[in-house]
Amino acid sequence: MQQSQLKPLYEARIADHCSGGGAGSISVGLETRTQAGIYDWDGLKRGGDEERPILLLQMTLGGWGHFRARGRWSRMGAGSLFSAVIPSTHRYRLPAASPEWTFYWLLLDHPDFVKRLLKNLRPLNRVWPEPISSALSGRVEELFVGVCSGRFEDPWEREEAIFRLVLSLEKLASGSDPATPWALQLKRILAKHLANPLKIEQIAKTFHLSRSAFSHAFRRRTGTTPAAFLHQLRLSEAGKLLKVRDASIKEVAAATGFRDPAQFAKAFRRQFGISPSAYRSWFRF
Repeated sequence: MQQSQLKPLYEARIADHCSGGGAGSISVGLETRTQAGIYDWDGLKRGGDEERPILLLQMTLGGWGHFRARGRWSRMGAGSLFSAVIPSTHRYRLPAASPEWTFYWLLLDHPDFVKRLLKNLRPLNRVWPEPISSALSGRVEELFVGVCSGRFEDPWEREEAIFRLVLSLEKLASGSDPATPWALQLKRILAKHLANPLKIEQIAKTFHLSRSAFSHAFRRRTGTTPAAFLHQLRLSEAGKLLKVRDASIKEVAAATGFRDPAQFAKAFRRQFGISPSAYRSWFRF
């Protein structure tokens, strides 16, 4: 799907699905910026109401931009995420040195959730480091795709998705995210054997444990099984490939250890609520 087709679809979806009545609303967008000096937002000069602050979350897909908070500029490359409260002291822009910046964003205008985050998380203007086991990027993506595809059947389903995002932000900020050394080690193992995933028994040996002991210990530390964790990682990697490569669905499936494209499509839809081809359309121009 071309950008010319995506833009009116986004506008229609925002109008149809992002009006949240009295409780609040969420707006989304996907942009590529190429002109430095034009895309430059100052968090204190773009309007907003201090009594009803809005939360912005912006995820980079390609290229890079700059985000400034607490007196420090950060380079926002592919896969990076920042949050900012509007109005507040922050700034983000396409610098002259960057040829382009492609990203998608969420604007959460929901007083209950935003005030909760302001109370529990200080500061909210920040770049989010995201260990691979964190659900944060998945929650941001869930909301973006859900709004654009019309997946949310009613406001309550959307509220649940927003609440899952809020909990992910709080969990990651608190340091209780299950990105333990074990989870990070699994990520490294997966990266080496992405197309041919190792069996749990083989992975357990790298931890000098039996399959049973490893599975029980891993679940105690992370709240999930090694098999489920690896399955989610493979799907996450598949999502990244769909965003940046022109490979066929069959090739992406094979590259992430799914021998059967139909099985991959079924698992992908179960995880993201949308088919791999439709997912690629949302994120590719």
